[in-house]
Amino acid sequence: MPAEAMNIVDTTYAGETDLSMYLVQHTLELDTVKKDCLMVKDDIRKQFTIPFLDITNIIQDRAAQPQSQGSISITGKQLAPRDYMIYFRFNPRDLEANWQAVNLQTDLIDRGLPATTNSWIILFTLAREVEYNEQAIWRSRIEFHPAHGNVNPTSKGQAAGDSIFNKYDGLITKILNDATTIQVSGAQVLTINNMQSQMDAVYAAVPPALLYKYGIDGLRFHFSYNSQKIWEEVQQSMTFKSTDLTERGINRYRGYECVALAGMPDNTIICTVSEPGPKSHFWLGLNSATDETNVKMNLVTNDGELWFLKILMKADTQVGWGTEIVISTTLTP
Repeated sequence: MPAEAMNIVDTTYAGETDLSMYLVQHTLELDTVKKDCLMVKDDIRKQFTIPFLDITNIIQDRAAQPQSQGSISITGKQLAPRDYMIYFRFNPRDLEANWQAVNLQTDLIDRGLPATTNSWIILFTLAREVEYNEQAIWRSRIEFHPAHGNVNPTSKGQAAGDSIFNKYDGLITKILNDATTIQVSGAQVLTINNMQSQMDAVYAAVPPALLYKYGIDGLRFHFSYNSQKIWEEVQQSMTFKSTDLTERGINRYRGYECVALAGMPDNTIICTVSEPGPKSHFWLGLNSATDETNVKMNLVTNDGELWFLKILMKADTQVGWGTEIVISTTLTP
């Protein structure tokens, strides 16, 4: 029998309370979607192919009777969402020793969670799910899974705790394993002393076709929250062009937008086109965009007292033209 998820530490029930809410921790938000960095493709039952078209070598000398010259290449990359889930069991009667006891149903036979506790457990479960997915979009590697290699994340430069991100390959994995991406050598642990030089190195590697394209459909720099803090410190330390300690840092570099994302690993800078449309080089594939908010909560069995909460999800990531993605990172393939 699986262990119950509910652990009642506060058993100091001493009567009714006016409190109608729980205090919960702050969680990471789904930045990568909220900040329009992804093309989200849902309604994928099994697999979806992202089509690519390229035309090359078409210019030739004029001739009275020309010969065909040029190449049309049609290729594709696949989004194949993989299953994962949330599922835990609990016994509502555990709350009989808690301050919510007064809100439990009178009849033992129907004793489910009080409405307030029910709502907050669902809401905070969804918040934790969003937090996981934001990080998984970037950090996931199938090879971290015990059944698919059980690779230690530290061997790839990631934190040991990233082993939980193992349900599909995330964007960083897809970028590092794409031989066509532009990987800047000499990546370092980012500090206030080298952040600007690392940004300069990434910028120097950007293909000319992407330069001087600004705004949501133009070039953007992407890095972690910690890197954003360092970038702000760089701006504050500048002698002539800087912000002071009472101001927010400016999320730009040479006129291009800088996007700090909660799920991105530290010491990583990615420069490319990211947007919520098909021109984006970051894609997220889902079975349905509503899967993560479809929560099922019910009795485990009709003759038992245990309840369960269950959410089913499928996801996968993919990248666009590797030749238009520049990355500097201390992580390894």
